[in-house]
Amino acid sequence: MEFAQRIREQEIRDIYRYWLDRRPPGGVPDRGSIDPRAIPHRYLPNLFLYECDAGMRFRCKLIGTDLVRILGGDETGMYLDEILDPPVAQERQRLFAEAIETGLPVYYRYRAPATRGRQRTFSRILLPVAARPGRPDHIFGMALYGPAEDNGADDVNRLIEVVAASSDGLVGRAQHMAGQ
Repeated sequence: MEFAQRIREQEIRDIYRYWLDRRPPGGVPDRGSIDPRAIPHRYLPNLFLYECDAGMRFRCKLIGTDLVRILGGDETGMYLDEILDPPVAQERQRLFAEAIETGLPVYYRYRAPATRGRQRTFSRILLPVAARPGRPDHIFGMALYGPAEDNGADDVNRLIEVVAASSDGLVGRAQHMAGQ
């Protein structure tokens, strides 16, 4: 199955195709080729950019206004391991590192806490880009949050699904987590 077919949200598929259009054969797009003026304006509030340092830590460089509103704060300048609880940070770090190490996108869905004991599902795509030609060192992407729902507390902070691309654009790895 083609990777894009596994992405449930049209907006995330559109951002993936935008990334593909800028991707040189066998490589990753240059960070400078990601031009916000070429992206539909309605998508900008849900975009993000993380920088990967030499120690494989990911620092938020840019976060869209809808994400700031939903998350309840601006994470710009913060590292993943400063934003998230340790077990969640380790899990998320592995997904970001996979995108950097393979140079290929990773799409995942996750349940996260919302206000007043509720939760929401979010979908996120991680798209590697390079500040200089060569090895990827940034993650560009989009996150979309579903509505807040009343669900069991044991469902919170769990991956629902992870889909990684292979070098030929097909699904290289797909996991559905327990209970789904």
